[in-house]
Formats: sequence, structure tokens, C-alpha cells
Amino acid sequence: MLASLGCAPSVVESADQADGTDEVASSESSGASDSSASESSEGDPSGGNPNGFRVVVFADLHVVPPGWAGDDPALAESKQRLEAMREQIAAIDPAPDFAIVLGDLVHDAYAQSDDPAWFASNPNAFAEVAAALAEFPIPVYPIFGDHDYGLPKVGKPASHQIFAQTFARDPYYAIDHAGWRFVFTNSQLGPSFEPANLAFDPTRGSFGQVQLDWIADQVDDEIPSVLLVHFPLFQLLADEAPGDPVPDLASVLEQFDDVALVLSGHAHQWNSLPANYPAPHVVFGATYQDTDNFLLIEFAELGSLEILDAEKPDWGTPNAQTWTYQGQPTPAG
Repeated sequence: MLASLGCAPSVVESADQADGTDEVASSESSGASDSSASESSEGDPSGGNPNGFRVVVFADLHVVPPGWAGDDPALAESKQRLEAMREQIAAIDPAPDFAIVLGDLVHDAYAQSDDPAWFASNPNAFAEVAAALAEFPIPVYPIFGDHDYGLPKVGKPASHQIFAQTFARDPYYAIDHAGWRFVFTNSQLGPSFEPANLAFDPTRGSFGQVQLDWIADQVDDEIPSVLLVHFPLFQLLADEAPGDPVPDLASVLEQFDDVALVLSGHAHQWNSLPANYPAPHVVFGATYQDTDNFLLIEFAELGSLEILDAEKPDWGTPNAQTWTYQGQPTPAG
């Protein structure tokens, strides 16, 4: 079952890594699958909002497989919490143009199988997420998190195939929408996630030289950009591609000033770092721990943006307050 991906934003370039190598395939020239073909906007790209458009962002769903026998009550209710959050997002007025999920869609998914064909025809955690996301009233765009892989037991090619057949998305990609570019990265493709590499350390994210060069190309087009990353910037491997013009993600941010915002998950705790990096960086609390853990961001022309509910998170904790979203977002009660 495919998540509701819609056609509002335009996919400008995607990366096909189904073979597990670090090679980029352009959707315009490689004969990539329909899931990575370019999409075109219809009608008013701002969604009718003269001030721009809105995007809702959340992270770390950690949906478990059917019949999961773990003892964490929050994980046991992860699908129900995602569905409860979906109802809050469906009530936002005016509605966001689309939603972004910052990785870790599933939890313990590979305990059932490591065969992509099995995942295509049996109840499983990926299918549970896809069914929930398909019920969103807006398109939903996910990225990979570390729990969406099954390393070291399950190789990356199998995970990429499962992700593609479930969500119709490549391991990393970018979309353009109403004058903005959203760069959906994969922080599990570099040396820290290669079990045979001396730099193997799955507590730190990394991208690989080819993806770093691709990210640099995406944010070097004089288009205001948002960088979507699962691992926070403070948990990324430094100098992972020595000798390359962009040896790590920090160097991308230092060299290119079109990145207006960096959003990440993984840490399961809200953190706002407006001045620690060349671009403001927000780390999200996990959806499976609190159904209020999402933010609504409004994007306007000339690279300006506003987090409309920036006071909602209880910064430094896993939790957020409950807000209402009829018109200008405000605290509930």
C-alpha cells in the first residue's frame, strides 16, 4: 500500500540506490521508476494562501509490527498515536500543503522477515505506517531513519526496495514547491552505517561522498532550501569524505547560504539551535511519545519563514503542549 504522496510539489531530482551502491540516478535521464518521475503542481502553488504556504513536520513514528511483544507501552501504542496526531493535523485550517516525516517510521520491522517480497504481501510495520499515512488529507513525504534499516542483519538494498514498494520514494530526493526546495537526505548511507568500514558507528549519521555532492548541488541553485535530516547535526560524522570539496554536512552549510532551516529527529527530545550552525536547526520530539509533537511552518517568498507554533514544544523534553489550529495557531484552553 502506498502512502498518499499527492502531486502538489515537483520532484526535481531523485537518487536510486536499490543496489546499495553510492550512485545517483536522475529521474530525468536514468529511466527511474514512476515513483521518482517528475511531478508538476496544479493550480495556485501557494495553496491559495497569499502569504505563502504551510508545511507540517513530525518525526520518529516507531510503528511496531502487528503482534509485537515488547514491553514499552508507548511503542505498543505507536500506530494509535500516529492516528491521533493525524486527526489533529486534519483539523488544521487553513490546511498545510503537505507533511514531512523525519525518519524512523518503523520499529523492529525486520524481526518478521528480511525479504522484500514478504513485506509486499504480509501484514508488517511498513504496511501499518503506509495505511496510516494514506489517510492523511495532504501528501506525506518521508525520509529514512536508522530504525528503517535492519543493519547489520539486513542489507541496505533490501531496505531500499521495501521503502520504494511501500512509500514510492527513493533513499534520498528533493522537491520544489512555490519557490522553495526541500532536500530529503539520508543520514544512514555513509561510512558510519557500513558494517565493514572502520568508521562504522551507528550512533552517528553520515551520508557518503556521492550524496554529499548531490546535497551541495541541491542547495547551490539560488533557491531557498530546507534540509531534512534524521540524525541531528550534533550527531553527524565529521570529515567523512576527506579530500572532497564537501567532506561532511557541516561543510555544506558553511559553503552555501541558501539553506534557511535544518530539521531533524532521532534524539526524541525537542531542541532549538538558532545560532549554533550556519542555518537554524530544530530537533523534534518523537510522535510515538506525544501526539502533540509536530510543528506547522509557513513559508513565504524571498526565503522568509515562520514556525507558527514555535512556543508549543517543551524545549529540552520529549513533550509538547496541545494547540488549536483554526486560523492562527494558539494554545488550547
